[in-house]
Amino acid sequence: MTRPSKPLVNRLLSRRNALSAPDKEAMRERVLAASAPAPWSRWLRPLLVAATACLLVGVFWVAHRRGDSEFGPRGSAGPSLSLTCTKTPCALGTQLLFKPAAATQRYVSVVALAGDGRAVWYFTSIDLESNDTLTEGGVMRRGVELDAAHGAGTFEVVAVFTPTPVDQAQVKHLVETQEPAVSVVRQTLVVEP
Repeated sequence: MTRPSKPLVNRLLSRRNALSAPDKEAMRERVLAASAPAPWSRWLRPLLVAATACLLVGVFWVAHRRGDSEFGPRGSAGPSLSLTCTKTPCALGTQLLFKPAAATQRYVSVVALAGDGRAVWYFTSIDLESNDTLTEGGVMRRGVELDAAHGAGTFEVVAVFTPTPVDQAQVKHLVETQEPAVSVVRQTLVVEP
């Protein structure tokens, strides 16, 4: 048998069935000590709230960053070709400048197809990765003079982007067959007389 504590013995000998004030204080201190939160729990709750908020913001940001809109762009940007004349509008006597943007293909060939069936070859298999091909702004250093030999009228400018060099016959074949390894970009050019 365990020995009774001194406060219990005093209470039993005094024939009082109630706790004394010092007993109540001691009991209160023991209860508070046993039920007090641990020191780490003071910073754990705010940390969990902050982590949960960050997680929710991250999930929201990722979900909306993906562009799930049905009107959003899909895949990577393909090759493009911008045409600019040194004077506006494009007319005989001005120079035609080219600004190609190839996604993965290295070479570009450009031909203008006239309404009467003529083909005006601007260039074949220009290496876009060569240091002397493009200016810092992406415009080709080599332009085309729109002269009488070129002629006035409406032209369909066709740019063929290829991974390897090709000749004029291969360009014609690639435009007709639309092979997956190449990209064909078409632009309309109007040359005033």
